[in-house]
Amino acid sequence: MNHSKLNQLFSILFLVLSFSLSAQKGTLRGSIIDDKTGQPIMFAGVLVVELTTGTETDLDGKYSIDLTPGQYTISVSYLGYNELKISDVIIEAGKVNLMDLRMLESAQEIKEVVITATQARSTEAALSTIKMKSINLLDGISSQSIKKTGDSSAGEALKRVTGVSVEGGKYVVVRGLGDRYTKTILNGLEIPGLDPDRNSVQMDIFPANIIDNILVYKTFSPNLPGDFTGGAVDIVTKDFPETKTFSASISLGFNPDMHFKSNFLGYEGGETDFLGFDDGTRALPFYRKTQIPSIAANSPALEIITKSFSKNLSAREVGNNLNKSISLASGNQYKVGGGTLGYILSLNYANRFTHYDNNIEYNEYYREADGNGYFIDRSSKGTVSEADVQWSVLAGTSYKYKNHKLSIEALRIQNGESKAAKINAQNYEINVSDIRRDNLEYAQREITNINISGKHTLGESGKWNIDWKFAPTFVKVDEPDMRTAGFDYLGSEEPMIRPSVGAEVTRFYRYLDENSYTGKFDLTYNLKINGKDSKIKAGIYALSKKRDFEVLNYQIRVNDQSKLSIKGVADNILKDENIWSLYNDNGAYIIGNYEPANTFSASQNIMAGYLMNELAITKAFKATYGVRVEKAENRYTGQNNAGNIVYRDQKVLDELSVLPSVNLVYEVADRSNIRLSFNKTVARPTFKENSIAQIQDRISNRTFLGNIGLKQSNINNIDLRFEKFFMGGELFSASIFFKQFFDPIQLVVYDSIAPNNFQPKNLDDTNVYGFEVETSKRLSFISASLSNFMVGANFTMVRSQNPLIGLSPFIVNINASFANESGWETNLTYNVQGKRLSVVGIARIEDVYENQFHSMNARVSKAFGIAKKYNVSLTIDNILKSKRLRLYDTKNGENLVFDRFEPGRTFTVSFGYSLK
Repeated sequence: MNHSKLNQLFSILFLVLSFSLSAQKGTLRGSIIDDKTGQPIMFAGVLVVELTTGTETDLDGKYSIDLTPGQYTISVSYLGYNELKISDVIIEAGKVNLMDLRMLESAQEIKEVVITATQARSTEAALSTIKMKSINLLDGISSQSIKKTGDSSAGEALKRVTGVSVEGGKYVVVRGLGDRYTKTILNGLEIPGLDPDRNSVQMDIFPANIIDNILVYKTFSPNLPGDFTGGAVDIVTKDFPETKTFSASISLGFNPDMHFKSNFLGYEGGETDFLGFDDGTRALPFYRKTQIPSIAANSPALEIITKSFSKNLSAREVGNNLNKSISLASGNQYKVGGGTLGYILSLNYANRFTHYDNNIEYNEYYREADGNGYFIDRSSKGTVSEADVQWSVLAGTSYKYKNHKLSIEALRIQNGESKAAKINAQNYEINVSDIRRDNLEYAQREITNINISGKHTLGESGKWNIDWKFAPTFVKVDEPDMRTAGFDYLGSEEPMIRPSVGAEVTRFYRYLDENSYTGKFDLTYNLKINGKDSKIKAGIYALSKKRDFEVLNYQIRVNDQSKLSIKGVADNILKDENIWSLYNDNGAYIIGNYEPANTFSASQNIMAGYLMNELAITKAFKATYGVRVEKAENRYTGQNNAGNIVYRDQKVLDELSVLPSVNLVYEVADRSNIRLSFNKTVARPTFKENSIAQIQDRISNRTFLGNIGLKQSNINNIDLRFEKFFMGGELFSASIFFKQFFDPIQLVVYDSIAPNNFQPKNLDDTNVYGFEVETSKRLSFISASLSNFMVGANFTMVRSQNPLIGLSPFIVNINASFANESGWETNLTYNVQGKRLSVVGIARIEDVYENQFHSMNARVSKAFGIAKKYNVSLTIDNILKSKRLRLYDTKNGENLVFDRFEPGRTFTVSFGYSLK
């Protein structure tokens, strides 16, 4: 090889090596915030002293610098703050070094603060700062806390928040008030859940790895929606991961009472059930407005239509296996076009089985006419099995350029629920009978939510801030071909179909489509009054929502059962030889046609505007006051069964609500506040409630009746709290609160003749008052050897002047955790809430209360491998095997069961990987 070729080779190798080295730069990244207020500091200068170059923080107070590997000194400066110098900052090739910093306002005696990077690396409790500096009375949990406790979803994490309980691991209840008084928002905007008739969203659909923090607002301020009273839960997702993230986990759950059961019930479904939707197997086999001829017409079309339905009416023993779930999440940020582009992506899939093996029951009791004792009118007991599939995709991207930020996030949730049951229903007084019934049900629910938002900082030193958001949401709920087949075993040699006593064969199809569009625009002007920071905020909010609901109802009748071979087996009813035809007038046939009374359309439009002022009166005293005005209008189209009451796009709710708010915060000492708040909020009826709909639960045989005349509830709220924040997330707080409810909406037994029919009504005004206390403490104050142990507890007590649906008299949350450097983590939690009113009785039917459910759960995990990227854990839910029980509030102390479920104890093993 000659010299020239050798030089060329060395030149190429040198260039490749140079490129490789340059590609192996490290990154210094983090946030700069005000130590006093917890707010991000925009446009602060971040200088690398040795290189005399640097960057500025963006509108979120974040910075990022690419550096060659080495050791540096970083200087941070901003007008009005002490310069901050951090020495010994080590940059490694190909890695992101995170360094979040707090700056102190300038003081004469301090010109410069010098610390080491080792000191700066320990992240302080950011959520404590948010809570401490918030204008609202605020609780919550941060992603750092979620990571420590190992919670896999928002539902698990929220159990640790003061005054919060989570029903069934899904629905949030704040301060013992029911779902109606809790609002769920995602990144500041309303999002409906899988059940659009609930105000709160199923919290288990949000995986922990995409959550930045969860905030629970317990007091209202004008920039929040006005329709909450207990609390507004804001799930804030990560949009700009500080480092490249990737995590994956898989879980297997076993409940000895529910899994590997040979008598698990099911039926033949579709090939796509495992994906959470029906493939058309259960679809109505003809056009919904097809006219079904009566049997008297003697038309062959009746036979064709009857044969078109699936013949499967019996619940069959199919067996089941373990609960399974898998989760994937990824995120990163890149420099693009002079700005920063970030993304998050999360995929989740779960398949769960629930099996109540002859340990589920529903009863209706009456008080004796003389007032002494009770008698049972009807009772239903049996076995219910459910296979539930749920998957979700969350994808989002954000782009920041100088003082502008644009984001878009899309969420899709799909849920399929297949249910089968064998029920034995006894009627003792009216229509005496002994009915054995098979129930086959399927429900598929889907939500698509898109959240588009922008944030802009304008003017000198960012005096003007603009935030806007827009979110369309599309909800679809289909319940195709819900089947019941009942036989009466009383009074005849063979089981008989007797519709007159409730032993009937039915096919139901229910459909719901709901589209909503939500948007808000907020404008903030930052100014100084008497040398102190103040803010004036104004904004507008709009929501437009429309729902279409339809029920198709068919029944199967039999001319002469004695001449057919059915023998009490539901699958025999629609056998070809048992179907009516021109040659067999004794067989089974379909009745039922499209009825306008079984459909309705409803819409809701809300327009709101607000104006508020955050004013620092003194250095220690801050007042935030303002007003929100909301105009709410509900319209309804539908008619009753008789057809003599018809509504055509009629206004059924028309309210103009003026909602004032005052929040006062006084800093009595360093990191200690006293808060006083007064505000007004509302609670509006749902579409289902504000209607004349009749919706039946085919298993419990209970019917919900809408009430077209419902009014919204108005609530006055007063809160007082003392709070003390310590380092490391430790705190103590105590609060008292008082609420006045006007026209509260309660679920009431419709009348004494129909005890299994329930209707929402506006009942008497009532006052609610209570207190809550919270403490969180590391046990190092006992001994240094216990510094890895943390205990926390919170207690809420609530009382009501008159009974209020969903109100728990007390809530207790206790948690104890342990974590050490070797990767071991344990967590034990306990939650209980006092018995709460579920149904308001009438005449000789007593009120119904939900009994206490003692929820104790434990988790043990071990991180291992290089950089502890791997994790294995064991979780035990419902350690005490508590039962879910609702009882009648009897005068003589008898324990009369309204309904009962026994969920048993579940063991879950999870294995996860996380790129840290």
